[in-house]
Amino acid sequence: MTEPLIQNLDLLDTEYADAVAQGRDLIGEAKERQIYQQIVAYENNPEDVEAKARFLSLLGNPVVNDAQFEILISAWKDACGDKS
Repeated sequence: MTEPLIQNLDLLDTEYADAVAQGRDLIGEAKERQIYQQIVAYENNPEDVEAKARFLSLLGNPVVNDAQFEILISAWKDACGDKS
């Protein structure tokens, strides 16, 4: 039997307990930080980093209505430089 992978969230046990009590998505937050750090490594403009990180984090969520679709498209345009 294989053991499940353990995610390194870089939190103390008390921080973890507080976050779980607040209902935070710790794995999602860790993935967003990881995405952000990867973009920072390749991007020079801080505004571009923010736009790309926002777009990529939105891709991880299902789009269930028109408002969410518009938010995703807006983030995509910001990340890709399309200001039309």
